[in-house]
Amino acid sequence: MASPGAMTSKSDGDEARVEPAYVSVGCNRSVHAADWNREDGPGGGLLAYGAHNTVAIYDTRAARVVRTLSGGHSGHVTVVEWVPQGEDGGAGDVTQVGRWLVSGGADGGVVLWT
Repeated sequence: MASPGAMTSKSDGDEARVEPAYVSVGCNRSVHAADWNREDGPGGGLLAYGAHNTVAIYDTRAARVVRTLSGGHSGHVTVVEWVPQGEDGGAGDVTQVGRWLVSGGADGGVVLWT
């Protein structure tokens, strides 16, 4: 297969540019939960996914796993979610300053990864 962005010849003789359209990631062959932080800026473009008792963070811009989080769950990770961090400005005013990663597992545990 050609490298992303490379030009290649099609069967009809025309040329086409190769770009990744789908990237699949997983550990232990079975992903049970995933959440994508689509925001721009630091932390944006990160896909968190859980498989077995581990959470992995995949950088969609770099196309690689950048961190693996273990030791938080003794059972399968069943949910992962990027949730807003914030500063309470009073009267319920919350200004987002980033996102936390939270995971839950079949063991009944919930982990806030910092």
